[in-house]
Formats: sequence, structure tokens, C-alpha cells
Amino acid sequence: MNGKNKKGVLEWFMIIMFIISVVAVIIQVVSRRFLNNSVTWSNEVCRYSFLWVVFVGTAVLIKENGHICIDVVLTLVPEKFRNLLLLINYILIAILAATLTVLGVRLVIKTQGSLSSSMRLPINYILYLGLPIGFGLGFLQLMPKIYHQVRVVAGKEPSPPFGHHHDEEVTG
Repeated sequence: MNGKNKKGVLEWFMIIMFIISVVAVIIQVVSRRFLNNSVTWSNEVCRYSFLWVVFVGTAVLIKENGHICIDVVLTLVPEKFRNLLLLINYILIAILAATLTVLGVRLVIKTQGSLSSSMRLPINYILYLGLPIGFGLGFLQLMPKIYHQVRVVAGKEPSPPFGHHHDEEVTG
């Protein structure tokens, strides 16, 4: 198995949360269809586990360079300007990730004591905590990428072939 197919902790977490989401939907469908009874907690389990997939998926996308980047522009500009644009892109994403991490922490604090409607669990932990965790991990994934790209722009490291920033993780 090569390094690109190896699943990390975040990927396994997303897989488990997605499976939980699917199982919750199946329980709801079976309960309604065959038992003629709606299970109230399954909707919350499905919704919250899927949102954790989305939040943690942010960090995974950043790690794998799956974030927004307009390749058509990068193909039209000289290599030095392309490297600068990639650096600016990483910095802007880092600013967004840092901002959403801080706002997520504030949301977790602000919703302290609020409970989910069906399961009566602390909503700040089962839902809102995913926001600062996902974007905080994404921010941490960006730091070596920014460092590497600064070195490329400064001429201290060779510029990778175009398209490299989408194909391979920077280990920097």
C-alpha cells in the first residue's frame, strides 16, 4: 500500500462518523416503515455525525490540497508569479481557518449549557466543537505548506512542477 492510499486518524474518524450517520438513517427508515414508530434520536445522530464529517473533512482537504485554487489562472502566469499566487492562496485560507477556529471556540463557550432537543446532550460538544477542531487542524496543516511556499518564492527551494501542489503533501 503506497502512502497516498494510507488512511490517517482524521480519515478514519470521518469514515466512522459517516458510517454512524448512515446507520442512524437506516434505523430511522426501518423504524418508520416496519415498526410504524419514529425514533427521535436517530435524526440528531445522523445530522451531528455528518456535520463532524464536514468539519474534519476541512482539515483533510487542506492536508491533501483539495481546497479552492483556480488552476486556469495558474497556467497562464509565469512560474514566479504562480508561486506567489499559491503562497497568497495558502495565507488567505490560513486566515479563514484561524478566524473560523476562533469563532468556533466562541460558539462552543457561548452555547455552554444548551442541550440537543432529542438526546439532551451538550450541543456545544456534540456539534459546535467540530468547527474549531476541524478548522484548527486545517490551520495546522497549512503552516508547513506556507513555510515551504515562502522558501520557494524566496528561491531557497526549487519550484515544484506545475500541478505538484495538488498531487502530493508537502512534508516540509
